[in-house]
Amino acid sequence: MRCMGSAHSGSSSTRFHPISEMAAVVRLLLLEDDALDAELALTAMRQSGLAIECRCVVTRREFEAALSEGPWDLVLSDYALPG
Repeated sequence: MRCMGSAHSGSSSTRFHPISEMAAVVRLLLLEDDALDAELALTAMRQSGLAIECRCVVTRREFEAALSEGPWDLVLSDYALPG
């Protein structure tokens, strides 16, 4: 998938932030097995004005490994994955 961005260090705070208080770039971890669905989600977020740095993963193993690459501002997951 094409949604991998460059590394970005951010706050490790666990409280929720309104969009107006969020960092200039939102670090997104996206678990999605369909490349078109991933692109659709990213396009919608970017069209809403969010600057997104995305790490897309497809499997549970990749997802668990990517969690340690945080902190993440946002984590989105497909509801139904194969397997």
